[in-house]
Amino acid sequence: MNKNFNGIREKVYDLEMYFEPIVMLAEIIKDFGDYNDELPNGAEKMQFLAEMLSVKCSEYKKILGEFIPELQKELGGQ
Repeated sequence: MNKNFNGIREKVYDLEMYFEPIVMLAEIIKDFGDYNDELPNGAEKMQFLAEMLSVKCSEYKKILGEFIPELQKELGGQ
C-alpha cells in the first residue's frame, strides 16, 4: 500500500511541475495584454503566446486524463 502511495505522490508531483509552465504562460499573457496596444506586432505576439498556452493545456489534459483512471484504480483496489 505504501509503495502505491509513493507512486501516486510522484505522479502528483510530476503533474504539479508540468502545470507550472501553464500558469507562467497564463500570467505572461495576462500581463502582456495590459501593454498590447503599445507594442509593435502586439496581436501576433499575443496569438503566439496563446497558441503556446493551448498546446501546453492540451498536453496537460492528456497527462491528467491518463493519471486519473490510474488513481481511481489504485484507490478503488484497496
